[in-house]
Amino acid sequence: MENFEIRFLAQDEMDGMVPFVELLNQGMETSLIKSRLEEMKQLSFYKCLGAFDGERLVAICGVWEMTKFYSGKQIEIDNFMIYPEYRSQGLGKKIMNYLYDYAKQRDCLSVELNAYVGAPKAHKFYFREGFHIKGFHMEIGL
Repeated sequence: MENFEIRFLAQDEMDGMVPFVELLNQGMETSLIKSRLEEMKQLSFYKCLGAFDGERLVAICGVWEMTKFYSGKQIEIDNFMIYPEYRSQGLGKKIMNYLYDYAKQRDCLSVELNAYVGAPKAHKFYFREGFHIKGFHMEIGL
């Protein structure tokens, strides 16, 4: 496996997330992604982890730090995306280990995520990591 640098993106690097979010959310307007990202950048409890192959950003993972009644202090990961040509090389596991260590350093009790229903490969990866289904994520558009 190649030597990947894994670190949190500086705020001025976060625009590099846009192509990943476009791949994950096909059909979402780029302008909407950029607008939401600008809002997220302003939140003190949101960060984005990135993996680099040299200068190239090849994976991202959003990280929300929060406290919830049912779980206590935790990080919630979202928009975890690795470019297809970098998958199945151990990078996903390396990123998850980085996240687990980060969560422990922040005194978090758990790591939570939501995965799209139509993403069976992602489900398989998360189950291998030891995640279990705790409930349903539901929403209603307004």
